[in-house]
Amino acid sequence: MKLTAYLAHGSEETGFTTQGAPSVETSLQSYESSDYGASSDHTTLKAEGFKEFADVNAGGASGEQGGSFALELGSPSAAVHEQATSLAAAKQDQGGANLRRRGRAGCPSTPDSQ
Repeated sequence: MKLTAYLAHGSEETGFTTQGAPSVETSLQSYESSDYGASSDHTTLKAEGFKEFADVNAGGASGEQGGSFALELGSPSAAVHEQATSLAAAKQDQGGANLRRRGRAGCPSTPDSQ
């Protein structure tokens, strides 16, 4: 399955619609320079077996901004670890904004509270 299959599509996220086509990057440096990977640890991602990431922007009817992204790492345990770390960092960076992890069948996941 392509990594883009794990992104939000159309208006799957209540109040948001995806904007433009998803992008896929296989470079760890590209991920680290993105909004999603800017606070990631290069050494950890390399050890976790970073393979690629995909993202797509989303917007709300009143100008809200959002997005969806997915990472492919070397193992399910690496993915669970990175997801928990990423969600905690995003919540801290956005001052307690209501962020939700959206799961897909076949993807390892962690509870939203982590």
